[in-house]
Amino acid sequence: MNAVASRLKQLQQAKDLVDNDPSFFTQIVVGLLPLTSDPEVVVQRWVADFLLQAFSSVQLDTEAKLDLSLKCLETLCTLMVQGRDVPTTKSVIQAATIAYPLLFRHVALHPQASEIWKRTSALKSAIMGYWDGAHEGLRVCCFKFAQRVIATQMKGAKDPRLADKLDISLLLVQPQHPLLHETELTAEAQGLLDRMCFTLTDQPTIPGILTACINCLCVLVKIRPSAANKIISAILALDTSKLVEQDGTMKAKLQAKFVDKTIRLALTHLLKHNAAGPLGNRIQQNLLGTARRDEELNKKRAAVEATDPTAKRLKLGDAVDGRGTPTPNVLSIPPLPEGPVSLATVFNLANDNALAAFDVHQLPSHLVNQIVLASLAAVDLEKLAAAVQTTRDRYAAVQLRASAAATTATDLVPGKSADTSLQAPVFAQVFKMPEPPEQTPATLQQLCTSLCARVLASRATAEAASSQSLGVTGKQQRPGGLAKRLGAAWDKESWLFMTIRLASRGLGREGLEESAKSGQALSKNGSVGGVSQAAREMLYAYIMQDFRSRLDVCTAWLTEEWYHEQVCLTRAPDMAQPSRYETLALRVLDGILPFIEGKDRLFMRFLSDLPDLTVSLIGRLRVFCLDPDRSALGYTTLQYLVMLRPPVREICLDVVERLYMEDKSELAQQEKILKRWRPAAIDAAAVAKQEAAVPMQVGA
Repeated sequence: MNAVASRLKQLQQAKDLVDNDPSFFTQIVVGLLPLTSDPEVVVQRWVADFLLQAFSSVQLDTEAKLDLSLKCLETLCTLMVQGRDVPTTKSVIQAATIAYPLLFRHVALHPQASEIWKRTSALKSAIMGYWDGAHEGLRVCCFKFAQRVIATQMKGAKDPRLADKLDISLLLVQPQHPLLHETELTAEAQGLLDRMCFTLTDQPTIPGILTACINCLCVLVKIRPSAANKIISAILALDTSKLVEQDGTMKAKLQAKFVDKTIRLALTHLLKHNAAGPLGNRIQQNLLGTARRDEELNKKRAAVEATDPTAKRLKLGDAVDGRGTPTPNVLSIPPLPEGPVSLATVFNLANDNALAAFDVHQLPSHLVNQIVLASLAAVDLEKLAAAVQTTRDRYAAVQLRASAAATTATDLVPGKSADTSLQAPVFAQVFKMPEPPEQTPATLQQLCTSLCARVLASRATAEAASSQSLGVTGKQQRPGGLAKRLGAAWDKESWLFMTIRLASRGLGREGLEESAKSGQALSKNGSVGGVSQAAREMLYAYIMQDFRSRLDVCTAWLTEEWYHEQVCLTRAPDMAQPSRYETLALRVLDGILPFIEGKDRLFMRFLSDLPDLTVSLIGRLRVFCLDPDRSALGYTTLQYLVMLRPPVREICLDVVERLYMEDKSELAQQEKILKRWRPAAIDAAAVAKQEAAVPMQVGA
């Protein structure tokens, strides 16, 4: 031990020399490399830490670190293969993380350095062998190394104005490099990236691993934008509730909260630096949902604390710290007195109950409820169970005593028994809630209309508050809550679904009848419109207030209308009536058409999401096609529907062909569509043009 201590003292002197003058790093590192074969683990650990310090020094330039990497490569491989000590291995992996890009650039610029690339690949394979190990610290180091490998073996920014001069990427490799093959390196980088993304869904979930992986992936999003979509999608799909499901302890809840905070900070950082790309809207929606969940949780926590002031106090006795087992308090229950016994005496289990003389009627009902709930929350369950069982036994004893007294007593005067005594068993009766009063149709319509108005008003208020709290400029779409069914977990979005169902289906199984006079859908009781019509008007007004952020609500509403109409037609196929879905869709379309701009892609998405596109709906696109400022959007939408909506392809082509015959201002757009899908229309137009030109020549 004295020899080891003396050697460590000498090594410390060398370290002090380097701290004073970093120029000695290379010389001292070369002299310390033979010590990696020392049998003492402490010496190997010191050398590995010193190597990490050398590679991490900001006072050494890139060329000096490359020189160190070439001289230490064999030593790093040896230490990784031995793997005698966890701290030593961690230091070696971190040093290799810094050295790998430098070695990669050296091999890229020197195609003859085959031996260096061979050892570098061996070092990389040895490090990846610790990926699935049990030690959490080693796995975190592997994540950082994998992040650097992915960044090195993927292509960086090609624009010289955006590229970093110190960035090392696959762009340095020549196409015909004998050692570095672009296809293999790219495949390996993509495989490591997929492996890091899959780590977020591994079971069992480890909080430390999750946070380390998220932090490494966020750095990749900024330096390699080509991998941003995959990384951000994996982070958004992370479900931290699995941490609580695995272990419901307070520690697991705190760990899940910490991971949620890491995700929130990472996503906010990506938004702030414009690194999210097209997934910025999804990130904003995720942050809005997280903010709402935290707000609801804080409200629930405040309600619990108001009900039970001692909810945060953890009363830990001697049994918690292992000094002994506390003796449970034994209930001291007085025996029942002789003679008739009242119900109050049966339920009184205390010798001296001072509250028996207090008139509880003096307290308001809400205060009594709070006192009872707080007492039930703080009571010991074992004591409560023992008290309930004791009360049952006392009540059974009173019943037996009363039945025995009834058979033996002969001098009782009828009608003179005390009101507070138990002389006969009391039988439980079935309690039934009174039936609710029947509502008139007018009252029912008024209540439902008021409900729909409150739901839509509260949703609009919540949207405005959420946008202001996160500083979102412009209107943003709501999180994807409209993709679920009404039968799922009930939340605020379910109220909106109920309003949509109320508008499309009414209050019951209403049949559709044709009205010869008005042509409107009638309910069985003969009322036109009613609750459904009022709900439709409110939904239409709600959507028109901010149609860009509420198109998902509009799509869900029109889909429900179309589905209900199809169900009614299935039940009564012979009944003919105007299509309510088409009428409502045309009304919505006519309402938003004046406000659609030439580059507004929301309109294309909205139209493609509708369940059924009729001739009238597609015909509205003529407005765009004939408008010079919006013609590009109109023809792009028609082309999109022709390609991806085969059922309406012919209708769209008819519109394009009619425009081709009537309007010659956009021939390029028209011919682009017709040449691929209906070339006969162009040929027919050419023939007609020639035939029209022949009489003119003859007359001339």
